[in-house]
Amino acid sequence: MIVPWMCAGGSAGVARRWQFWAALAAGRIVSRFLRVAGRKATTLPGVVAMRLCPGFLAAVGDRFAGRVVLITGTNGKTTTSNLVGTWLNDNGWQVVSNRLGANLVQGIATAVVEQLQRHRSYLEAAVFEVDEATVEKVVEDLRPGVVVVTNFFRDQMDRYGELDRVVDLVAGALARVPEGSLCLINGDDPVAYRAAPHGRKVQFYGLEAPEWLEPRSREVRDGKFCGFCGHPLSYAGFFYGQLGIWRCPGCGRERPLPDPAARHIRVAKGGLAFEVDGLPARLDSPGLYNVYNVLAAYGAVRALGLSQEQVQGAMARIRTGLGRLERFRLAGRPIVLALVKNPAGLNEQLKVVERTPEVTDVVLVLNDLYADGTDVSWIWDADLERLKDKGIERAWCAGTRAEDMAIRVRYAEWPAEIRVIRDPVACVEAASSSPADRAVTRGGSGRPKGAVYVLTTYTSLYTLRDWLVRRGEEEHDDETDHRPSVSRSARSVQ
Repeated sequence: MIVPWMCAGGSAGVARRWQFWAALAAGRIVSRFLRVAGRKATTLPGVVAMRLCPGFLAAVGDRFAGRVVLITGTNGKTTTSNLVGTWLNDNGWQVVSNRLGANLVQGIATAVVEQLQRHRSYLEAAVFEVDEATVEKVVEDLRPGVVVVTNFFRDQMDRYGELDRVVDLVAGALARVPEGSLCLINGDDPVAYRAAPHGRKVQFYGLEAPEWLEPRSREVRDGKFCGFCGHPLSYAGFFYGQLGIWRCPGCGRERPLPDPAARHIRVAKGGLAFEVDGLPARLDSPGLYNVYNVLAAYGAVRALGLSQEQVQGAMARIRTGLGRLERFRLAGRPIVLALVKNPAGLNEQLKVVERTPEVTDVVLVLNDLYADGTDVSWIWDADLERLKDKGIERAWCAGTRAEDMAIRVRYAEWPAEIRVIRDPVACVEAASSSPADRAVTRGGSGRPKGAVYVLTTYTSLYTLRDWLVRRGEEEHDDETDHRPSVSRSARSVQ
């Protein structure tokens, strides 16, 4: 609904404006109390604000007048939204964003409470990652100018149910965006393609990188069948999961030509290098899935009016941020921290581990709290067998369901020693201090160089990162560009 009272005259308009700002002030007081108490304050301030002002989010939509970006989908929401916010900030925009990933209604409202400026700026925007089941609840109030759909995979089945239901929820939300708004959808994903609305402006992004296609997928794939006619899909190749060059022989629908597209993707030291609309891009992450996040962010900021020149510098050095293959050094060893929360995400991280030399220890943290998803059976759909010939020396299992993960690793036939330490911090500390028998050591120092990969579900991510920040040293890439031979997971289709 539209809230004209934010700019309306008369006593009623003034009273309603004061209601909004009073709710904002009350939320900020709650936020300060929580932070003094050592809490992150990601939801409660928003709950208070919306309770005092039921039209709170609608007022926000009125304030930003089409300069709202919503990012939804299974994987990549946080990275994409953070890239959009950072690039806008770098160009002088004032940005409100839920950067810590609190993506339900209360988290979005809390971001507004903490960041909204009293005085308007000519260049201002709101950038929110939104849970797939929440986007329909906020789209009419916030009236976004851009909605990004990243991808759809099975995720937290205990909360969402079957994947088709999630797609239907997002499709229904996209059908209600303002007519002039842009729906920016990952066209390489046939499941996301199904959510594209009729009668709205739609643009598809994807990869033009045939050298990265795999002729077959060894993963359990969602979307094996056409979402329109039910016919089995045909693929020329896969990028990951069900994302690839797809076509339906039944109804003739096929993967649309991507715009924007990533081309000339190659391995660079510590990450990937590629081109988007002729602009060179350098990504600090070796995960191919993050190229999609860059494309989505690029398309969103261009839709808001940024020029190629304004994003050129940012594209040359892209950092994926918190818990997204974030690198530290602890006890002389490289530590890589990554969030995993479903089979597709874990599979992509396992590919990164597979391609990375000198990995001696892998820490797998599996929790079953509400924010993680209480059903952990998804670990049996992930391709842990990918690492059985990698030569991992130790697999460390932690979290509330550490024993379940240990059993899964055993069935994946890793020759590694399996150790269970339920406390995630203690587990990472033990892994970082363990000897790396086959790893190369630093010249003369005797300190091990073998890398430790920490793959954790959501509720342990911030705890582990905070501990690594305190105890370790964050690593940064140099600018050297290397082009080694493409790995098995990135070979050309024969």
